[in-house]
Amino acid sequence: MHIQDHDAASNIIKDIVQCSDRWHILDLECYNDSFSYFAGQVQSASALYTLRLSILDPPLDDCVLKLANARPTEIDLSSTLLKSIDINWDRATSVRLRGPRLNECFQLLTLAPQLKRYTLSAIIEPEAGHAAPSVPITHHAIQELILEDSTNDLIQLLNMISFPSLQTLSYEGWDQLNPEVLHFLARSSCLLRELTISKPYSFLYGKLPLFTPSLREIPSLRKFECFSEIESVAANDILAFLAGTFTENGSNPQGAFLPNLEHLKITVSPSKEIEWQ
Repeated sequence: MHIQDHDAASNIIKDIVQCSDRWHILDLECYNDSFSYFAGQVQSASALYTLRLSILDPPLDDCVLKLANARPTEIDLSSTLLKSIDINWDRATSVRLRGPRLNECFQLLTLAPQLKRYTLSAIIEPEAGHAAPSVPITHHAIQELILEDSTNDLIQLLNMISFPSLQTLSYEGWDQLNPEVLHFLARSSCLLRELTISKPYSFLYGKLPLFTPSLREIPSLRKFECFSEIESVAANDILAFLAGTFTENGSNPQGAFLPNLEHLKITVSPSKEIEWQ
């Protein structure tokens, strides 16, 4: 539901709120004046399994969506404070936060013990009085981490988390971020299977040495995708490394580059300069 005309929609909103015990999916994009109809009173929503919420103006501290018995598995919050919703997080397996405070990114890890897929974008500085954890937070259930952009606050997050069960990682190939990702993976001691790089600045600006060695540190990798045009010289370098994983008898030589790789997808410009031999 996308609400713009508050007065015209107010009666409809009230009717919808009265049926909260029948909600399975609540997908709400609105301003605070409309959100206030949903917030305040406790609503029974025991059937709710998907919650998508986007507040289009600055959130109000005293405006809280209270969903009694709600235990959604999929949650997507955009420009919405965690304290703006009162739910049980113990069944949440997929969470996406867009525009969260850094401290909320840490808080979510303690709220959702069953979380498997964690998506973050546009992380901003923490609220005043909320210091970063003194030791890394370990979350044992997360298998997929998607970082949709790169910020300095994201680096702070990576420095203080550990995901031992992580199998899939997607992030922007930002030069300053690459080493922090490696440290995060090493700290997690995970067997990463899939890596997706978007906007790989290391390739685009001729800084391949900052990135290619990073792949060597992930020998468990089975799937690697690069969704941006990279210079042909960079692709040639990767292909040269991959050539070392092949032998006539099909075995992988010791120290081979990405010895377990099964899937490779990269976009190259111009492709005619690729050295296929």
